Amino acid sequence: PDREKLPADPSFLEAQKSYLFGNTKLAVDLYNKFIKNNPGSPFLADAYYGLGLCYLTDKNTSAAEDCLKKAISMKNPPEIIALSSYTLANIYMEKLLFDKAVIYYQLSIKDNPINVNCEDVLFNMGICELRQGLWNEGRNVLKTLVDKYPLSPYSYSAKEKLAYNETYFFVQTGVFDQLSNAQELLKKLQAKGFSAYMKQV
Repeated sequence: PDREKLPADPSFLEAQKSYLFGNTKLAVDLYNKFIKNNPGSPFLADAYYGLGLCYLTDKNTSAAEDCLKKAISMKNPPEIIALSSYTLANIYMEKLLFDKAVIYYQLSIKDNPINVNCEDVLFNMGICELRQGLWNEGRNVLKTLVDKYPLSPYSYSAKEKLAYNETYFFVQTGVFDQLSNAQELLKKLQAKGFSAYMKQV
């Protein structure tokens, strides 16, 4: 598909401008209009990514996740896949869903043509591994960060983590066959200040 020419439908560029100027409501309407009217566009992934950013800005993380996953499913262009994966990984890390975060951090640096946020990705991925008790995996990722980007601010933080040799102890609080029950307990624990997270087994 030809990405050298801008989309003929002006709603795409108008949506980008609206987002940049802080009018996310209008941007959402314009992105949805573009997606509906241009199902075969080579800029479809870009539109889903932009729409995801709008929803994320408006704190609608569920809708943002859906849009980012749709952008990733387009498989092209690689730079949008990388950015969508990185953004989705950050959402999961913030939700303390460390296993999912690692998956999308890995995807964000796989065949990444623009080297998007690699230092940040490696640091966050290492932390996510450590928070799951995957000590060797986490430390190996942090060591890779230090070796590849020795002057990065993230490398200094990684060195501190490696020197501290921190460990965590986990206490399992429940096993559920209903997702809603698990989510309810998770919210209660997080509301009390615990760094609780949920993992499907």
